[in-house]
Amino acid sequence: MAISQEYGRAAYTARDWPEAARRFTETVDTFPRQAQPYVMLVNALLAMKQVATAQTVVAQAAARLAGNPAILGMQARVAQAALDLPRAIALWQQFRTEFPALPEGYAAGAQVLRAARRHDEAEALLESNWEAFRDHAGFLFQRAATATGRGAWQQAFDRWNEVLRRFPDTAFVDRGIGDMLALWHHACEEREPDALAVVVPEGLARRAVIAPETPQRIAGTLSDRDLMMCFDGLGDRCEFGLVQRHFGAEPLSLLRWSVISPASLAALLNTRFEGVGTPDNATIEENLGEYFAGDKRYFKMHTFVRVHDMPPERMLATATTRMRFLKNKLLEDLDAGEKIFVYKRHGSVMTAAEQELVARAMRMNYPRASLLIVHKADDPGQAGTVEMPDPGLYVGYLDRIDLGRAQISYDVWNGICRAVHAHWLAHRAAPP
Repeated sequence: MAISQEYGRAAYTARDWPEAARRFTETVDTFPRQAQPYVMLVNALLAMKQVATAQTVVAQAAARLAGNPAILGMQARVAQAALDLPRAIALWQQFRTEFPALPEGYAAGAQVLRAARRHDEAEALLESNWEAFRDHAGFLFQRAATATGRGAWQQAFDRWNEVLRRFPDTAFVDRGIGDMLALWHHACEEREPDALAVVVPEGLARRAVIAPETPQRIAGTLSDRDLMMCFDGLGDRCEFGLVQRHFGAEPLSLLRWSVISPASLAALLNTRFEGVGTPDNATIEENLGEYFAGDKRYFKMHTFVRVHDMPPERMLATATTRMRFLKNKLLEDLDAGEKIFVYKRHGSVMTAAEQELVARAMRMNYPRASLLIVHKADDPGQAGTVEMPDPGLYVGYLDRIDLGRAQISYDVWNGICRAVHAHWLAHRAAPP
């Protein structure tokens, strides 16, 4: 079964959901008494928003594998995807009764209670089981997220700081902290007393920014994750964001997952992102079951929030607040010049005029910032090389580009970033 399952996982990792579903269907038919293929098949179906088909698969799995915790948890997740929150809550209660030693029943049970806006019940569930599961990352994450949902701001900051201290390299930490900070900023703007009274733990708000390096530290000694945290993607599309994720870096960034043209990026840079994150310009749309958010004038981006997880009016409010927070963070980073900003044109060659348009906007408005623009190499010998046509502007060349996650040249990207970072460390100009 291992070979069959890895065959399915290859398509799943590449986010080829139809092919992943087909492969795991074959695995389920061949190994009907194994739980994991059902779980992967249902995950692929939910990614395609095929909730009804997922319900059919879950029913088959439950009939064949009664008493299996993975199958019972899958039933609860499918019920939530179908927006049947009472059933999802009941199934997680059943999970905790049958498998009281498994932390998933408490963490996921709290999450679905929060989805039903029963925040106090989620809090009570987690607190009554705190001693048993205090060392489980997912449990701590849900405990911090529940404080965020309740608007208990000092508690939320303290709990997220604890998650950060205990699990600093866990991928979901940055996003949870970013969501909390965005909602807290919104509460501060609304002049909520509890939000205004928060004492922010030192360094928490800058979680996504690595401490500035000194020229004395050799760039080659940085871990891949720390190297990638020295860069910030400005679009276009997701390739560089996926590169950062591949190497374990999950920075908070406005444009990391964005669709944005060179002209739109230059306009944003020239206006210091004026109007981004305001109700007049913020927009959301549905794409393959996921919300995309953005500024109707300039860009749109992934939110990674499924449509069935949040009503549109709440999603718009959340996205607007988050964009405003991330805009302010990006402006701080651009002004400070402590990161290197990356842009590539998706799907077509970036012309010399477009490159100069973006480079000039960066140079004129953010003199401390450095920019890396990446192109597809014209010939194989050019791949992996870096040029510096102007101060603060780097141009790198990839062997291939925009061919999908499975064909990203991770090693070439890494080499380009290491070369740029090493030069940047050694030749940073004194502040103007």
